[in-house]
Amino acid sequence: MTAPNTTSAARVSIHGGHSKEFGDANDSTLEEVVRAYIDKSFKWVGITEHIPPASADFLFPWEIEEGQTLESRMERFTEYFSTARRLQRDYRGSFRILVGFETESYTGYVAHVNSMRNQFQPDYIVGSVHHVRDI
Repeated sequence: MTAPNTTSAARVSIHGGHSKEFGDANDSTLEEVVRAYIDKSFKWVGITEHIPPASADFLFPWEIEEGQTLESRMERFTEYFSTARRLQRDYRGSFRILVGFETESYTGYVAHVNSMRNQFQPDYIVGSVHHVRDI
Protein backbone atom coordinates (compact mmCIF):
# COMPACT_ATOMS: atom_id res chain seq x y z
CA MET A 1 0.00 0.00 0.00
CA THR A 2 1.28 3.46 -0.89
CA ALA A 3 1.11 6.29 1.62
CA PRO A 4 -1.24 9.13 0.61
CA ASN A 5 0.38 12.19 -0.90
CA THR A 6 -0.48 14.81 1.67
CA THR A 7 1.46 17.52 -0.14
CA SER A 8 -1.23 17.63 -2.81
CA ALA A 9 -4.15 18.11 -0.42
CA ALA A 10 -6.28 21.07 -1.40
CA ARG A 11 -7.30 23.82 0.98
CA VAL A 12 -11.08 24.30 0.78
CA SER A 13 -13.84 25.72 2.96
CA ILE A 14 -17.57 25.09 2.78
CA HIS A 15 -18.73 27.15 5.75
CA GLY A 16 -17.15 30.51 5.24
CA GLY A 17 -17.81 33.95 3.97
CA HIS A 18 -19.51 35.44 6.99
CA SER A 19 -18.74 39.13 6.69
CA LYS A 20 -19.57 42.31 8.56
CA GLU A 21 -21.20 43.46 5.34
CA PHE A 22 -23.98 40.85 5.57
CA GLY A 23 -23.60 39.12 8.92
CA ASP A 24 -22.09 39.51 12.32
CA ALA A 25 -18.51 38.38 11.74
CA ASN A 26 -15.21 40.24 11.28
CA ASP A 27 -14.84 43.64 9.65
CA SER A 28 -14.44 42.54 6.02
CA THR A 29 -16.64 42.84 2.99
CA LEU A 30 -17.68 39.61 1.32
CA GLU A 31 -15.25 40.24 -1.53
CA GLU A 32 -12.41 40.82 0.95
CA VAL A 33 -13.24 37.46 2.53
CA VAL A 34 -13.11 35.78 -0.90
CA ARG A 35 -9.80 37.52 -1.69
CA ALA A 36 -8.37 36.28 1.63
CA TYR A 37 -9.22 32.70 0.66
CA ILE A 38 -7.49 33.21 -2.69
CA ASP A 39 -4.45 34.81 -1.02
CA LYS A 40 -4.19 31.81 1.33
CA SER A 41 -4.17 29.42 -1.69
CA PHE A 42 -7.56 27.85 -1.16
CA LYS A 43 -8.61 25.87 -4.24
CA TRP A 44 -12.30 26.70 -3.88
CA VAL A 45 -14.69 28.00 -1.27
CA GLY A 46 -18.32 27.80 -0.31
CA ILE A 47 -19.68 31.00 1.15
CA THR A 48 -22.74 31.12 3.37
CA GLU A 49 -24.78 33.53 5.39
CA HIS A 50 -27.62 32.93 7.84
CA ILE A 51 -31.10 33.04 6.36
CA PRO A 52 -33.48 35.56 7.88
CA PRO A 53 -35.74 34.02 10.51
CA ALA A 54 -39.24 32.79 9.78
CA SER A 55 -40.63 34.98 12.53
CA ALA A 56 -39.55 37.98 14.62
CA ASP A 57 -39.66 35.60 17.60
CA PHE A 58 -36.39 34.12 16.31
CA LEU A 59 -34.37 37.29 15.86
CA PHE A 60 -31.20 37.10 17.95
CA PRO A 61 -30.94 39.52 20.90
CA TRP A 62 -28.13 41.50 19.23
CA GLU A 63 -30.21 41.86 16.06
CA ILE A 64 -33.07 43.32 18.09
CA GLU A 65 -30.63 45.64 19.92
CA GLU A 66 -29.34 46.84 16.53
CA GLY A 67 -32.92 47.59 15.42
CA GLN A 68 -33.05 44.83 12.84
CA THR A 69 -36.43 43.51 11.71
CA LEU A 70 -37.65 40.61 9.60
CA GLU A 71 -37.85 42.99 6.66
CA SER A 72 -34.34 44.41 7.14
CA ARG A 73 -32.89 40.90 7.57
CA MET A 74 -34.58 39.79 4.34
CA GLU A 75 -33.28 42.84 2.47
CA ARG A 76 -29.78 42.21 3.79
CA PHE A 77 -29.94 38.51 2.87
CA THR A 78 -31.20 39.31 -0.64
CA GLU A 79 -28.28 41.71 -1.07
CA TYR A 80 -25.88 39.04 0.25
CA PHE A 81 -27.12 36.50 -2.27
CA SER A 82 -26.91 38.97 -5.14
CA THR A 83 -23.36 39.98 -4.15
CA ALA A 84 -22.29 36.35 -3.70
CA ARG A 85 -23.62 35.41 -7.15
CA ARG A 86 -21.79 38.42 -8.66
CA LEU A 87 -18.55 37.31 -7.02
CA GLN A 88 -19.16 33.79 -8.30
CA ARG A 89 -19.42 35.18 -11.84
CA ASP A 90 -16.53 37.63 -11.47
CA TYR A 91 -14.08 34.95 -10.25
CA ARG A 92 -15.42 32.12 -12.42
CA GLY A 93 -12.29 31.81 -14.55
CA SER A 94 -9.80 31.77 -11.69
CA PHE A 95 -11.48 30.58 -8.49
CA ARG A 96 -14.49 28.40 -7.77
CA ILE A 97 -17.10 29.84 -5.41
CA LEU A 98 -20.20 27.96 -4.31
CA VAL A 99 -23.00 30.14 -2.93
CA GLY A 100 -25.09 28.78 -0.12
CA PHE A 101 -26.91 29.65 3.02
CA GLU A 102 -27.08 28.54 6.62
CA THR A 103 -30.37 27.35 8.08
CA GLU A 104 -31.83 27.23 11.54
CA SER A 105 -33.99 24.75 13.42
CA TYR A 106 -37.08 26.00 15.18
CA THR A 107 -40.84 25.84 14.85
CA GLY A 108 -41.79 26.33 11.22
CA TYR A 109 -38.24 26.13 9.86
CA VAL A 110 -38.84 23.33 7.33
CA ALA A 111 -41.40 25.31 5.31
CA HIS A 112 -39.30 28.48 5.70
CA VAL A 113 -36.09 26.80 4.50
CA ASN A 114 -37.94 25.28 1.53
CA SER A 115 -39.33 28.69 0.64
CA MET A 116 -35.85 30.27 0.85
CA ARG A 117 -34.38 27.40 -1.18
CA ASN A 118 -36.98 27.86 -3.90
CA GLN A 119 -36.51 31.63 -3.97
CA PHE A 120 -32.69 31.76 -3.95
CA GLN A 121 -31.65 28.41 -5.48
CA PRO A 122 -28.44 27.97 -3.44
CA ASP A 123 -25.64 25.72 -4.61
CA TYR A 124 -25.76 24.05 -1.19
CA ILE A 125 -27.21 24.46 2.31
CA VAL A 126 -25.51 24.22 5.70
CA GLY A 127 -27.79 22.99 8.46
CA SER A 128 -27.20 24.73 11.79
CA VAL A 129 -28.68 24.63 15.24
CA HIS A 130 -28.65 27.94 17.10
CA HIS A 131 -32.01 27.38 18.80
CA VAL A 132 -33.04 24.56 21.11
CA ARG A 133 -36.75 24.20 21.79
CA ASP A 134 -37.25 27.58 20.11
CA ILE A 135 -34.85 29.31 22.52
